[in-house]
Amino acid sequence: MKNLEPLRIFMVERERIRVKKEAGEPRPWTEDMILQHHFFCNLRREDDKVSKWIKINWRDPHENDPDLWFALLVARRGTNHTETLEELGYPVPWDPSKFKTILRDRKARGEKTLNTQAYQLVVPGHKGTQSQLLADIVLSPIWEQRINLRPVENEALASYHARLSKTKNIGPWFSSQIIADLKYTKWLRGARDWWTFVVPGPGSVRGLNRVNGLPWLTSMSTTKQGTRSKGGFWRMIDMTLAEQLQWANEVNQLRQELKLEKVLDAQDMQGCLCEFNRYEAIRLGELRKLRYYY
Repeated sequence: MKNLEPLRIFMVERERIRVKKEAGEPRPWTEDMILQHHFFCNLRREDDKVSKWIKINWRDPHENDPDLWFALLVARRGTNHTETLEELGYPVPWDPSKFKTILRDRKARGEKTLNTQAYQLVVPGHKGTQSQLLADIVLSPIWEQRINLRPVENEALASYHARLSKTKNIGPWFSSQIIADLKYTKWLRGARDWWTFVVPGPGSVRGLNRVNGLPWLTSMSTTKQGTRSKGGFWRMIDMTLAEQLQWANEVNQLRQELKLEKVLDAQDMQGCLCEFNRYEAIRLGELRKLRYYY
């Protein structure tokens, strides 16, 4: 690791903000202007607003449900928005008509249905509203396969991820999000790779490259129209470095400074790297679309 100090400073200050906010202290919770005015997720995914809502309202009360994984899919793939989830109610057994009606009515009232634009859905070859595409093209076909997609108690996270991610319209990233919730339940709590499983996204890879001082590169993608350049990607390196970073002495020492009860697991660390990348992109003027914190 070339330079952990900027990452350490970011993590410490982000955690201090969370502690002050939850203690009811008035703004500003930090003198860092970027952290004051821009939205960043918490160090631990479990401390984020939507994760806490899901834990209290769906995950813990329905832990014994073998189809809890599907409810988590609806939460993360369907809306990731607490007010919508509250109105929807626990979605097992699956009722696509109810789902579409609630999302349609919320939109008609001018209310949010999705948490961020990142959850906008485009299904090639299909037209319709977000609620129609989600219910009819994505979620309903998956519900029909539910028996084969149920977790086996205490199976490895990597094994369950491999099964889920092969399912059409779930994919690797949303599969990892389901696992990040489900691993706190009886289904996956005993997985042997509970601490070390991680699915790197492009943001966390960029963050890891920043820590390692690796250069910005442009990746090339091949389409039917030919090869084109895609800016914004970093050199892909072995993501086992996330595990090394997780267990590094610097991070174990950081645990005391952050007053965390546990060392961050690999999924939390990749989230921290992703947020650190965004912080650096804002600081360096690389990011155009910004999510402001009000």
